[in-house]
Amino acid sequence: MNKTEKFILADCEQFRKAFLKENDPLPNDDYRMKKADIFDIYGRGDRIYKNEYPVRRAEYVQEDGRIRIDGDGLPLGYVKKGSVSKFRNMLSNPNFEKMYVEVHFGKYLEVKEDYRDGDPFLESGESDFGVDLFVVLKLRPAAPATAAAPAAEPVKKNGLFSRLFKK
Repeated sequence: MNKTEKFILADCEQFRKAFLKENDPLPNDDYRMKKADIFDIYGRGDRIYKNEYPVRRAEYVQEDGRIRIDGDGLPLGYVKKGSVSKFRNMLSNPNFEKMYVEVHFGKYLEVKEDYRDGDPFLESGESDFGVDLFVVLKLRPAAPATAAAPAAEPVKKNGLFSRLFKK
């Protein structure tokens, strides 16, 4: 089982021209799928872009106190200031498995939900150049508890736990 964390990169627009000059879009087959098939695969809030911009390798670079994310050797954007420590902690985690980016730009379909009856519908839109960074941790299964090890007792302070956790 894996845990994936999404980071939306900042200041991507300044790198748009260079990236699009070097990368041709590929048509996304999911964009042309039937609505019912889209609703089976995608959930509320998911966007299906008309074109895909595949990036094979994502790297990070320390730059003037900021963390820049590069894709296939081209700068793409920066980890937002409020997310830097979380990003660093995930990279230093012994369960770190990989990181990858998804570049999005142009027309998309977004799965929405009707607030009256909960039925899904598609809404079309168009977005500016943006990059989502994903960091994946491989979760290890927890060791099973043994019968020989007693359960830890909660620390009692002013009788609070004894009142809250009566048997």
